[in-house]
Amino acid sequence: MTLITYLSRVHFADGVLEVALSSELELNKRSRPLLVYEPDVVSNEFSERVIAGLPGCCKFSTHGISANLSAQRVKTALAKSIRDTNSDSVIAFGSARALTLADACCRCPVSSDPLPAHATASDAPAGNKDLFAIPGVDGLPAMSMRRNDNGRTGGYGAGIQPTTVIIDPTLIVGESVDRTASAIANALARCLSEYFSESFNPPATGIAMEGFNRIRRNLPSLVTEDTLDMRRELMAASLNGTLATLKESGIAHELSEILLRDSSRSVDKGALMRLLITVEAELLERYWTKERNNEIRDAFNVPAGTGLRDWLVSIMELLPLPGSFTELGFGSNQLAAAAKELSVSKPAIVPSTQILSKMLASVEFNDCRMLAVSD
Repeated sequence: MTLITYLSRVHFADGVLEVALSSELELNKRSRPLLVYEPDVVSNEFSERVIAGLPGCCKFSTHGISANLSAQRVKTALAKSIRDTNSDSVIAFGSARALTLADACCRCPVSSDPLPAHATASDAPAGNKDLFAIPGVDGLPAMSMRRNDNGRTGGYGAGIQPTTVIIDPTLIVGESVDRTASAIANALARCLSEYFSESFNPPATGIAMEGFNRIRRNLPSLVTEDTLDMRRELMAASLNGTLATLKESGIAHELSEILLRDSSRSVDKGALMRLLITVEAELLERYWTKERNNEIRDAFNVPAGTGLRDWLVSIMELLPLPGSFTELGFGSNQLAAAAKELSVSKPAIVPSTQILSKMLASVEFNDCRMLAVSD
């Protein structure tokens, strides 16, 4: 049996932020929100528009997330801010990292999330709060449909569960080429990975295909044209990629979570997913039956005689992003460790650590960063 659950409230329209945010706060009777964002990522205009969307009766506080802090330290500081300001809700906006970490602090009731023996009162969770999510160019993180799931750690890959999502394409007009390209790569990889999954969820499969097609028919304009039409297409495709993650996590997603978890530096997740989805495609092409291979190739119109990995590279190679794991800061030892961990968790798909390690070591895109911008 397949249980399919979707979010109940998502606003998606040009210029909808202020009206939607005000109405949602009033509808949920929330008047003391904490605004959570990354100052280094969010523009002043974005922040000002969020504040402009607050009802006049609101007494809000703000919490800026430092880019240099670990996820655990951010969550501890954020939980303390929620308690100290007596906030009744959280509005996270701008970056997927801000949304993910804010959700981790809003998810669990205090009474059912005991502290470790060495923890202090300041480490306690802030309690169950409404989360209003306003994504920026990198879109929404993966979604979790289980509210108050105390087994979740709130880390990358755990999935978020906002009370309300507000998607306004006008917020990302003017975003940089690098961040735009990263968002495109992440959405494209997520849609492909979910479509490749053999988990039975027909709506998610259709959503994934629609998201992929939306990006493919608009490349390279999505990168080179900073227009509202292209920003709307990107955010729509990103939402497709998020909703499609209701299926089982794919190989690219799981490898990215392993590598991000163990990385000591900030990593461009879109660039990472662009590399990993080609590995997933090559691995699955070996694993699938002839019938499944033909089904995938027909669905995506992959040219005869072209490997699935090479076909993906031809689509994604013009995105102006780092083209190798080395550029992203991952060495051969980290890749081998990630391959070993995945081979243990998915032995039916990963034939051996050595084969997966070899695939990871061979991934490299041509450096087309200047070409993508100039076209």
